Amino acid sequence: MGKKKPRPDADAPDNAANFKVNPFAALSAAKLVIPAEPPPPQPPAPPPAPAPGAKLSPADRELLQVFKNASLSVGGDTPGAPATRLGGPLRGRVRLQVQRKGKGGKTVTRVLGLADLSVKDQMELACELRQALGTGAHFDEDTLELHGDLRDRAAEWFRKHNYAIA
Repeated sequence: MGKKKPRPDADAPDNAANFKVNPFAALSAAKLVIPAEPPPPQPPAPPPAPAPGAKLSPADRELLQVFKNASLSVGGDTPGAPATRLGGPLRGRVRLQVQRKGKGGKTVTRVLGLADLSVKDQMELACELRQALGTGAHFDEDTLELHGDLRDRAAEWFRKHNYAIA
């Protein structure tokens, strides 16, 4: 390889005349205007506060909305029938069973006799029992299933809340 030819320094002040186009010549601080930022968008309105007696999870509330909009009768919700209230002198008669079959060896306590409750009341009752007994609770058809052998504790809870135990 041969020797490299030395290049003239482009940044030297005496070479400034060699540049024909200066892209920054027309710019000045007075001509540069930075546009103001638009105001931030308004935050969405907060969701409405839950009713004082509502203890339903968001998923349960969503299910309730779906069933409310459906035209079919679900779990004792008959058109024109008064809603079953969770309160009053005697709410009904329940029967407690323990079942191990078909549950993969797990024990569940089944509570029968709650078929006349509306879907909303079933979800509220399951939520109350979950909190009171510290276990899982859900409705399968018209039967309440509690996870574990909780006959004694469940019977005590139902007596305390005005249910007759069969």
